[in-house]
Amino acid sequence: MGLFDFPSVVLTPVDEFLSDYFSLGWRITFWSILTAIMSTIAFFLTAPLSRIASLKKMLKKAQRNLNQYDGDFDGLKPLAKKALSLSFKRLFLTLIPTLCAVLPLLVILLFLSNRFDYVKPTSGQAVDYHVSDSDNNSTSSEWRWFDTSNTAVMAHTGTLTWPSQPEHWVFQYKDKTVSHLPPVPVSFLHKPQWWNLLIANPAGYLDESVEIDHIQFSFTPLQIDYGWFSGTWALLFYPLYTLCSLGLFLFLNHRRKRLDNDRS
Repeated sequence: MGLFDFPSVVLTPVDEFLSDYFSLGWRITFWSILTAIMSTIAFFLTAPLSRIASLKKMLKKAQRNLNQYDGDFDGLKPLAKKALSLSFKRLFLTLIPTLCAVLPLLVILLFLSNRFDYVKPTSGQAVDYHVSDSDNNSTSSEWRWFDTSNTAVMAHTGTLTWPSQPEHWVFQYKDKTVSHLPPVPVSFLHKPQWWNLLIANPAGYLDESVEIDHIQFSFTPLQIDYGWFSGTWALLFYPLYTLCSLGLFLFLNHRRKRLDNDRS
């Protein structure tokens, strides 16, 4: 489990509880609104908004002076330097708040992607797959899927009839076990990378010592069907998240400006 996957320990039982009362579409709506609230609040709690607003005014003035300057190059340099310095200061002030705002989004996206990207195959369902090796020159006889009785079922690129107990099936390359069938419908099996310390692959990894680069499965995407909407969870999540984040940001920023005006 990667660092950003730990919140799923809490998020999964929450979603399972919600599934007893709400359809998938309403749960995605809930997660998108909750993520928008967490991201916006994280930004407002960490951003020095008054200082950013002050820098914005100073930057506009510096840019206006730069655009209106009509002298020699020696006089232009300090104006350009001031405008550039203010731009970097403003960027630095917004960098950490932006990262704090992105963090809840990243965590929820990982959780939803692992949970709702694909439909878990049923026993007997045909699933296409493709094996990619480093040189793409291995023969189909060098790898196979098999169960506990060592029954080979397919070669390099083909279709797998999904077994009733996928945890008992392994993939062998040159008589060496490379991986098991993924316990969850994640389409890409690969070797462990450094970034898997942050974001793990819930389907597991390939053995690092073999020439296989990755194994890709063609699982069926999970669809949400409403009367007014039909598509994947991402097509519902992103627009709702964007609208809610923008609306909440404008509301909180307006409230902040009113409070600043009342104090002055």
